[in-house]
Amino acid sequence: MKTNNYFTCLLKKFLVSLFLFYSANAIGQVTVTIGSNDHSNGTFDYPCPIQDFYYASRAQFFYTAAELNALGITAGAIITEIGWVVDSTIIAGYLTEDYSISLLNTNISSLSLNMWETGATQVYGPSNYYYPSNYEGNIMFPVAPFYYAGGNLVVEVCGGLVSGNYTLNPQCHLSDNLPFIASHQWRQDLANGCGATDPTNFATETSRPVLVVSYIPFNFGGPTIEGDLYYDADQSGTRDTNEIGVVNHFITMNPPGYLCLTDANGHYKFYCDTNTYSISWPPVTPWAQTSSPAAYSVSVPPSSTGNDFGIYAPPADVEYSQMVGYITGFMRCNMIGHSIMNIRNNGLYAANGKATLIHSANLPFDSASSTQGFSVTGDTVDWIYTNLLPGQNTSFVGNFHNGAAGDTVTYTYIDSVFDASWNFQRVYTNSFMFVIVCSMDPNDKEVDPAGESAAHYTLKSEELMYTIRFQNTGNDTAFNVTVVDTLDPGLDISTLQIRANSHIMSVQISPDRVMRFVFQDIMLPDSIVNAPASNGYVVYSIKPMNGLLDGTVIYNRANIFFDLNAPVLTNTTFNTLVDSIPTGTRNIITNGKCFIFPNPVKDEARIYLDGKPGVKHWLSVYNSVGQRLVSTTFFGNEYVLSDFFPEGMYMVTIGDEKGKVVYASKFIKE
Repeated sequence: MKTNNYFTCLLKKFLVSLFLFYSANAIGQVTVTIGSNDHSNGTFDYPCPIQDFYYASRAQFFYTAAELNALGITAGAIITEIGWVVDSTIIAGYLTEDYSISLLNTNISSLSLNMWETGATQVYGPSNYYYPSNYEGNIMFPVAPFYYAGGNLVVEVCGGLVSGNYTLNPQCHLSDNLPFIASHQWRQDLANGCGATDPTNFATETSRPVLVVSYIPFNFGGPTIEGDLYYDADQSGTRDTNEIGVVNHFITMNPPGYLCLTDANGHYKFYCDTNTYSISWPPVTPWAQTSSPAAYSVSVPPSSTGNDFGIYAPPADVEYSQMVGYITGFMRCNMIGHSIMNIRNNGLYAANGKATLIHSANLPFDSASSTQGFSVTGDTVDWIYTNLLPGQNTSFVGNFHNGAAGDTVTYTYIDSVFDASWNFQRVYTNSFMFVIVCSMDPNDKEVDPAGESAAHYTLKSEELMYTIRFQNTGNDTAFNVTVVDTLDPGLDISTLQIRANSHIMSVQISPDRVMRFVFQDIMLPDSIVNAPASNGYVVYSIKPMNGLLDGTVIYNRANIFFDLNAPVLTNTTFNTLVDSIPTGTRNIITNGKCFIFPNPVKDEARIYLDGKPGVKHWLSVYNSVGQRLVSTTFFGNEYVLSDFFPEGMYMVTIGDEKGKVVYASKFIKE
């Protein structure tokens, strides 16, 4: 065999989020052991979940719902580790190549010795496993979070290669005389274990390895702790009838350090186990707590309500603040697509405003589902809204003709906010770029900014906005949808903000950064019965941690569960975080390429266009409040922006010789 190194294993990165109602499950990770230690396998006997007496093996082990439920593993639990119990075994040179673990929710009552159960989800590996000679105790494998949907559980293990070798089997604890086929194990020399199809069984089928499971329980049936976070306008410490709830603030619960976000009404709700908890609001600038106590000590059961917190900030800091979310439908070729701009008044007073959507010329406007104050001028769509009260939401939908596959299209969003007398207060802007495709997975994840070049270079200072879209493409209504997301260590969870959502849902955020978003009773129809209504989405934003090394990569991925079905994995997004975008990596405009560098800008910014020489272009630059600072034309493929901008973020649009917008993006002036 190869060298005898100590066992190491890496937790797979797999990542998700959110909307109108948020909660946190206050039960921490639990580790339990399933089965009794009746005896241990010999060094060349089976079953053995980490065998090495033959080159290769494939095995399946069966655990009943009754066993799982009795230890607290009920439907909705998330399995985070799988392990085995071993006696001290002296083995020199042990190595199992490509060791893998897969899990399967199932309704079968016993394994079969004539066939393998199919459909298991791989949660660990393939990774080489080295048993440390003479080790005794639990051997744990951290797995990609697996949603236990109820029913019985099949644990499949496999490993070993035709190019490998063999030693002995570690002696693992076994449960004996089970009343069903509990183990099915094949082994062979000069073979590959994973993917083997031979069903021949070499294990004692009524014996089964003792299983160690770490999991996060699901406890929506347990007691709850609820309350409200409100804006205490008169700082009296008591909520008056006209004082509004405050959205998107964390409430903490200790132990064990769970978080939840207040909803659109300022409400929060924790689902708890039996215990005494401390509930508090962690201060954040410019807010200060006005009510008492500073923290509630709550014992449950029974459930507890009225645990409210009053907070205050100077009106100038919050009076006309808004939360703006952007959702774009699937960009499928030659079809009508849509884009939604969702605006929520997080301020203290009623607001008027203008929502603007500027689209690229190759994305012709079709219609607007929202006609409130609606107008179209060229490539610009405007909606006027009035008297948007504190806490209220309004949405504007634009429909467009998607072009051919491979076309790159851009949107620029502007939310200009005014007071009741139409005095300008502030503006919110953002821009997006998409590539049109003809086929795509309807369950996907998207990040903005996507990043520049194949490395997805992204400034460390930029906020990341994630959109998770899902669609029920089955043949019946989905009663519940659950999304599981593990936040990358490079993301600052304290900056998490809810941007938009399709349906009411709850979110549980555990101390180990696992977020579980549950759409209970969503009743999502299948796409055959009602294609538009079969879709859902969640949008959240979050900032990178401070002090990350240049080149840090942020990954994100979601697992989507429709009722009791196996999870649907989205694509994985990634961003390479840098202090400045490397020269020559910009590639954003629709008719060719455009490079802007450096970014951030210190003295001047150079814009290079890849296209026909001598062609006339027009260029506009806007500041963060929507004022146009530059409006000019130039010929050729290069333009220099001189140093006359103060520090801040700016929007650039470039038009072709016909005046059509072909590029829209941002740069930062330092």
